[in-house]
Amino acid sequence: MRGTQIVLRSKTPELVEQEFWGLLMAHVAIRGLMHEAALKADEDPDKLSFLHSVRVAQRRLARIAAIPPLGRGKPCMTPSSRRLSKSASLRVEPGSTSAE
Repeated sequence: MRGTQIVLRSKTPELVEQEFWGLLMAHVAIRGLMHEAALKADEDPDKLSFLHSVRVAQRRLARIAAIPPLGRGKPCMTPSSRRLSKSASLRVEPGSTSAE
């Protein structure tokens, strides 16, 4: 997920451990999205590209994170954010190739 940036940025052992667990949780979350997308498309999850899925998630997160909160106690689901959240799911193209 970090590409060629193998070195963790944290400076203390506790923060390195925290960063490691954060990366592991992100990995599991992306794999879960991949599995869900494969089930919806009736495809084999092993045929999906992990790297492509990471890139899709990064692009979608940038859009979702740009939606400002509405305020305390108010839901943050405006019509535009509902559209984004629906379109933010990973899509499997029929005949997609290579698991990375």
